[in-house]
Amino acid sequence: MSEISILRPISIEMEIIETDSYLPSFKTNIVLRIKHPTGLFLYQADDIWFDCSLWDKFILEISNVNYKTDISVKLSDISEYFNIEFVKETLNEVLFKVTIHEPFSGENGEGYISYQSKLDIDTMNIIKNNFESFDKWW
Repeated sequence: MSEISILRPISIEMEIIETDSYLPSFKTNIVLRIKHPTGLFLYQADDIWFDCSLWDKFILEISNVNYKTDISVKLSDISEYFNIEFVKETLNEVLFKVTIHEPFSGENGEGYISYQSKLDIDTMNIIKNNFESFDKWW
């Protein structure tokens, strides 16, 4: 099945594990690894759904990141718990953001992960190509 594998600046793996044609959408297994000097942040989820039309919109918008400034492109799952965003404010640099909110963590808790990093255009192109080459079934 279709998958995305990003290795830099953090590791994100996304794999389709189920599809729904009634509301064109797909369920993914996501593994996020963020290395830091004293260890590793790890997030794993196997029930993250994306709307196919919003995915298409993201792919269309992400193709413009190299050619425009003052642009923000965001991909969110249907519940808006998992978000990837690219913000380009200058010609040669893109701010890459990943935010995760799990409102039902543990007994009565909730969890957050927030990561951001500046990307050069070459790294942005690698990430962009991963999304653009994602094999769609719709």
